[in-house]
Amino acid sequence: MHSRGAIPFSRFMELALYCPEYGFYEAERDITGRRGDFYTSVSVGPLFGELLGYQFCEWLKASGGDSAVPRLVEAGAHDGQLAADILGWTRERRPEVFSRLEYWILEPSVRRRAAQERRLGDYRGKVLWAKDFAELSSLREAGPT
Repeated sequence: MHSRGAIPFSRFMELALYCPEYGFYEAERDITGRRGDFYTSVSVGPLFGELLGYQFCEWLKASGGDSAVPRLVEAGAHDGQLAADILGWTRERRPEVFSRLEYWILEPSVRRRAAQERRLGDYRGKVLWAKDFAELSSLREAGPT
């Protein structure tokens, strides 16, 4: 690699995080939680996602977006737990919003996407995936799968 010169920082980070063999997010072990490398708000329970679901619905109501298609976008959704918490709260507490909602996940990792698809199986038709920003921008025309 040295003989080819420097690579852009964005490419370095892409390899460091998502290289199928060595990438941090491609590791077989779980990297969050008590035995992982770090905690996130999602790691400790569903409350964070439920609060976000509530707040998103409040913002939508305040914006007068009652007829709009609400679209939530999450980048790097790990195992899909945050999406499950938000979608579960919205389905239970705000079914009128849930019926219109689209949840988009920007996920470059094939392995992580598979875990997300398993976790979010109850929400088929509500969740769309894109591997990068270019694909994400094309989702507007495509709609849920």
